[in-house]
Amino acid sequence: MPNPPSPQHDNISVILVKTHSPGNVGSIARIMKNMGFRSLKLVAVETPEDQECRTMAGRAFHLVEEARRFSSLSEAASGQQVLFATTSGRDRLQRREAISPREAARLIGEYSLKNRVGLVFGPERSGLSEGQLARCQFRVSIPSSPDHPVLNISKAAAIILYEIAQLPSPPLRERREQVSIAERERFYADLKKVLIGIGFLSQSNPDHVMNAIRAILDQPDLTRRDLRILRGIVGQMDWYVREGRLRAPEDLLKP
Repeated sequence: MPNPPSPQHDNISVILVKTHSPGNVGSIARIMKNMGFRSLKLVAVETPEDQECRTMAGRAFHLVEEARRFSSLSEAASGQQVLFATTSGRDRLQRREAISPREAARLIGEYSLKNRVGLVFGPERSGLSEGQLARCQFRVSIPSSPDHPVLNISKAAAIILYEIAQLPSPPLRERREQVSIAERERFYADLKKVLIGIGFLSQSNPDHVMNAIRAILDQPDLTRRDLRILRGIVGQMDWYVREGRLRAPEDLLKP
């Protein structure tokens, strides 16, 4: 049996992005209630309240009714601090190594003590886009047969939420409080603008390389002090492009 729900479960949100089947939405709500989770976010999910959803959710349908609705993943994730993306790894360029559900559960248990954690599921047919995956600090993949590697989204949710529910409370390790996803996104927007300005990124397709830069810089344990240093670097680069390059080199060097 899963361990009783702990207060940190309230720091964990299931985020469904463009889920096509109302039945899957209902099934995931039911699994969430089975395992003691309450926070559901729906991103561009159409008609989740139809009869199929009600039937599959059963007594957990109130989680669907209470779910917060968003038009984009960026909007839904802005208040989170750490994101775990689920991926099947279907012949997709993996910029970050995927971890197992058990390893993901351990990390989620550690981060959720002091941070708001999002567990993100993409559309059934296509999964999350590369841009959406790039916004997540971890990728979770469930080992499966290469002949048929794609699990139903509700089954995948059941496996991962079950692993989280099995964790001892409190976890063995406690992670520091992280910056919010919204703060990360503002930094990356400013960085992209500067890198386009100095000619490092292409104006027509900056995100291809920008996603790779995210994978290098977007470490999970990013504190506000870390972000201030990174912002200082970007701010100095921006100032140099606008004014600093016109000054003598000796006026730029710090003592």
